[in-house]
Amino acid sequence: AYSANALGHAEHNVIVRDDVVVNLGLPRFLAPKDKTELTLNLDNIDGPAGMTQVEFTATGGIEIGEYPKEIKLDVKQKQQVRVMLNAKTSGVAILVMRLTLPDGSLREQNWDITVRPTQNYQTKIVQDILQPSKTVSLDDNLLKGQIPEGAIISASFGAVPYLQLTRAV
Repeated sequence: AYSANALGHAEHNVIVRDDVVVNLGLPRFLAPKDKTELTLNLDNIDGPAGMTQVEFTATGGIEIGEYPKEIKLDVKQKQQVRVMLNAKTSGVAILVMRLTLPDGSLREQNWDITVRPTQNYQTKIVQDILQPSKTVSLDDNLLKGQIPEGAIISASFGAVPYLQLTRAV
């Protein structure tokens, strides 16, 4: 620090790590109906020793399976916790982990997990001639074999037939 009439400095030790380090191995994405086992790594560098409460919650298209809710974590000890995770529907889900350490302190972390279909988006074109005084019905048969989440039906009617050119002429 400085001013017009003085110059000074100060120093203080700064801790750049947590006393209990938490790391969760996540896949880049999941597909609907995927089941996976996550590994939660806990490293008690110099935190309190004793029973640690573990709680996972999820919002969105994922569901938490079985995992141990309480583990013994001593000082300078590493533990791994296996967490089962099921993907249900497409979208971005949020996984929340809360650790309650033996001294009552709370650690919370959030992770985003994308659940998306394994198949690419598809465009299905149906052409027909609409005779005068006839009707067209857009029903569920158009989506047969498709994943319902995110499916879109759009219709276009015109006097000129649709031409789809796949390569330059």
